[in-house]
Amino acid sequence: MRLIRNTTPDGTCKYALIRLDKLRNTGYFKSVERFDRALTWIADFVEYGLPGHRDEFFVIKLQDKNARAALLAYAEEADKNGDIELAVEVRGLADKAGEQSEFVKNPD
Repeated sequence: MRLIRNTTPDGTCKYALIRLDKLRNTGYFKSVERFDRALTWIADFVEYGLPGHRDEFFVIKLQDKNARAALLAYAEEADKNGDIELAVEVRGLADKAGEQSEFVKNPD
């Protein structure tokens, strides 16, 4: 299996991220219903995570069987960096992820 970003001609990933924080700051994301109406002009808030760009990313869904281990490692680093609150929140996600989830699946 390979990362989709390494198999597409333009280097795009499997997912695009919509920056809800930026939408909230503009007043357009006050509820999911209002967000649905915003989809016609959402392009200004979408990040594609293209390799080599500053907004490059790697999305891990909680249903991924590898998510728990990845999130626990992330939380450990947050602890080491003194961000205890972040570490606690990420561990909470880890508890819902991976092999402990009823929705666990192999990455695709």
